[in-house]
Amino acid sequence: MCEKFLVVSTYDTFQGNIASKAKFHITSGHDTVMGRLTIFGDYSGGNLSSQTAALSLDSQLDFDLSKDYLYQDELLTAKQQTVADSGISGAGPVKQYALIQFEKPVTCQQHALIIGSKLDTDIHANVCRIAFHGRILLGISDPQSVASQLSKVKVYKTKVKEGLVERVMDTYTVIGKNLFKKETNVASFTGLKIQLSTGEAGVIEGGFGQSGKIKIRIPAGLQEDIVKKYSGGKKKSKKGEEESTNQEDDMDKEPIKIILTFKRYIYDLDKKMKQS
Repeated sequence: MCEKFLVVSTYDTFQGNIASKAKFHITSGHDTVMGRLTIFGDYSGGNLSSQTAALSLDSQLDFDLSKDYLYQDELLTAKQQTVADSGISGAGPVKQYALIQFEKPVTCQQHALIIGSKLDTDIHANVCRIAFHGRILLGISDPQSVASQLSKVKVYKTKVKEGLVERVMDTYTVIGKNLFKKETNVASFTGLKIQLSTGEAGVIEGGFGQSGKIKIRIPAGLQEDIVKKYSGGKKKSKKGEEESTNQEDDMDKEPIKIILTFKRYIYDLDKKMKQS
C-alpha cells in the first residue's frame, strides 16, 4: 500500500458521488490501480464557488502541514457548493484534497496528474465514467512510516456531545449528567470548554461520583433565577433512588443542555481531543 495526497477537482458531467472510503480506478501515467479515498478541505476562508482559481491544477501545489483540514463525507462540486453557500455565507472550502490509499504501489512524480474513474460502470450506459482529477502534493511510500507520516496531517472531524444539568451546586458550579457513559474516562475530557443552552460558558473540572456525571465550573457565574430553580436537593426514596425534594419545582424546570464541541484528528496516534 502507498498513500498520495492530491489537490482535486471534479467533473460536472460525472453523476455519482465521490465519497470518502469509496474506491475508484486511479490512473497515473500508464498505470491504473484501485484506490480508496479520504476527502478533506481547507475551510480557512472564502469558498469553493467564489475562488475557483484556487483549484487550478497548475498553481498553489504546496501542501501546508501547519493547517487544520476538515474531513468531508464527499467531494463537493462547484454546483453543490453554490447551493450550500446560498444558505450559509462562506461555508464551503477554499480548496479540497484527497488522500488516496493505493492497493498496489504506483510510481509517480511530484505534481503528476492523477485521474479517478469508475471504469466498472456499464459501458452501454450514457454516463461519464471519469469522476475527478488532481495533482500529487505529497507521497508516502514506506509502509513502515505511514502512520507516523499521516499523523503530521491535521485532518479532523467535529464532534458534538450533549448532556443535561442535573443540579446547581452554587453560583459557579453545576453537576452534569448524560454527557458520558459510565465507563468513559472522564479525566481525558477535563479542562475542555462547554456551553450551556442558557448561554453560559463553562469548563469541565472532572468526574462526579461513579456514574459518568461531571462537575462543571462556570467562571462568570449563573443567573440568580437559575441558581434558585436548579439548586434543589435530592433525597433517597425507599427504593434507594434519588428524588427531588420539590416536585412542583421539577415541573417548572426547563432542561438545561450541556453542549461539548471538540475536534478529533483522524490520524492522531494519541487520539487527543482539541478545541479552537
